[in-house]
Amino acid sequence: MGYKIGDVSKLLNMPVETIRYYETKNIIRPYRLENSKYRVYETWDIFYLMQCMKYKSFNLSLEEIAQVINNGSLQYILDKINEKDLEIREKISHDTLLAEKLEELIKKLETITLNQGNYWIQKLPERYYLYCVESDGDSYNDFDLSNPLFSQWLQYYPFVTACKHTSIHDFYNYLNREKWSLTIEKKYAEIFKLAINEYVKILPEQVYITTIVNAGEKGELSVQLLEPAISYTESKGYKISGDILGELLVRTHESGKYHRFFELMIPIQK
Repeated sequence: MGYKIGDVSKLLNMPVETIRYYETKNIIRPYRLENSKYRVYETWDIFYLMQCMKYKSFNLSLEEIAQVINNGSLQYILDKINEKDLEIREKISHDTLLAEKLEELIKKLETITLNQGNYWIQKLPERYYLYCVESDGDSYNDFDLSNPLFSQWLQYYPFVTACKHTSIHDFYNYLNREKWSLTIEKKYAEIFKLAINEYVKILPEQVYITTIVNAGEKGELSVQLLEPAISYTESKGYKISGDILGELLVRTHESGKYHRFFELMIPIQK
């Protein structure tokens, strides 16, 4: 029995174009019926196409499949399958980390409005940060275009986050001046083999008093937003031991207003 290309496509749920591609690679060889304009395929061809589908399920490209089918030695096939196995395992590892990061963000967003004006203590692991721009409130300087790491680091969102740094000296002197960075935990930097150069600084493992602040519309960002949190920290007898950090968690539109929610982190020691 012979099968027309439409029958093969329907049987295998395989696009006609794919069948024709395999034909051009001599994986299958239809023959023309006598006294007919139609070319037909044998059951032999069906089994070959099923084998192609199997290799396709391993994420082999059409070109790789053609090479495996036509010329693949046992070692070549093993190498290809091992290569795809490694790619899949690396993707699973990445997606597992991504799922954990998204779960962490979901928990923060679910309580973000409730935590405005509330304070808690947390210990954060060592992180790397890369300064990228300075600002006076919401008036921003130009980005430093000379540092090649900025665009490279951006490829690792959401493990990389945008963070503002405010010195306690500037706060006490009413200087509305902040630095902005890309920040990433050391463990993620090591997992992704993130590029590091002399511009990259280290935030050591540190204990922070943490709260949520809303910077609102453009033009409303000010170091004075820190005042309630700093007053609370000092009232508890803690010494502020470094720059105050603000990680931008989310921008939202609620009831006709624009909101920018930051997780504010004040490094402390007794």
